[in-house]
Amino acid sequence: MTEIIRCRPCVLREPNKGLRVAITGGIASGKSTVCNMLLGRGVQSISEDAVQSSCKAGHDSATIDARRYHLDPPAPPRIALLSADRLGHELYHPGSGTVDKVIEAFGEDVSDGRGGINRQALARKAFSSSEKRKMLEEITHPLIRGCAQEFLSSGTTGQIRIYDVPLFVESGGIDVDCVIAVETPVELAVKRMMEKRNMSPRDAWRRISSQVSNQQRKAVSHLVIVNDTSLDDLRVCVEDELMPYLLHLLGCR
Repeated sequence: MTEIIRCRPCVLREPNKGLRVAITGGIASGKSTVCNMLLGRGVQSISEDAVQSSCKAGHDSATIDARRYHLDPPAPPRIALLSADRLGHELYHPGSGTVDKVIEAFGEDVSDGRGGINRQALARKAFSSSEKRKMLEEITHPLIRGCAQEFLSSGTTGQIRIYDVPLFVESGGIDVDCVIAVETPVELAVKRMMEKRNMSPRDAWRRISSQVSNQQRKAVSHLVIVNDTSLDDLRVCVEDELMPYLLHLLGCR
C-alpha cells in the first residue's frame, strides 16, 4: 500500500488565509497525479487562458498579477490549484518578456522561430550542466515565485490553496503551512520516463540527477507520500488519508 510518512506536524498559522500547501516531487514521482486526484474531489483549478494572460502581463516585472485567476470555489472542500510548471511554460510564449532573456542567455537556436521558446531545445541546453540549469532558474524563478507567493497569501477562511511545484527545494522554498513531497524510487522513475515520455535511459538519469534527491525533499517536508505501488493504491491514500488530514487541519473535521 502507498504510505504517508509524517515528518513533522503541519500548522494552520493564519486561518483567515486558509490552508497553504506546497506539493513537490521529482520528475515522474507522481506529484501531478496526486494534485489531479485532489482536483477530482470537487476542486476547481485555474484556467490555462487566465494563466497565459497573467504571465504575458508580467513581462519584465518581478511578479505576475495572480489576482487575475484567484478562485473562490463555491462549496467545501474549497480548493484552488496553481501549477509552477504551467506558469513556467507560459513564460516561454510569444509576448513574454522572459523570451528575450532566455535567447540572450542560451542562444538563438532555442527560439521556436515564432517569437517564443522551443522548450525541448532549451531543455537540452539547460540540463546539460548544473551551471546552465542555474542560469535558467535565475531568469524564471523570480517571476514564478512572486506569482506563487501572491496566490498562496490571497486565500480565504475555509479554503485550501495548493501550489504544485517540482523545484520547491531548488527555488529556496516558499511560505506555506504544509509541504508534501511525493517520492518514488529512482529506478522506478527512470522506468516511467522511458515508458511514458519515450526518453532514453541516459536522458532520464540526467534529468533526475539535475534535481535534488528524495532525501533533500524529505528534509524540508511535513509529509512524504511514498508512491512505489499502483495507481489505485495512490488514489486510496489520497482520498482516505491525505484529504481527511488536510480537512482536519482546516478545521472541517
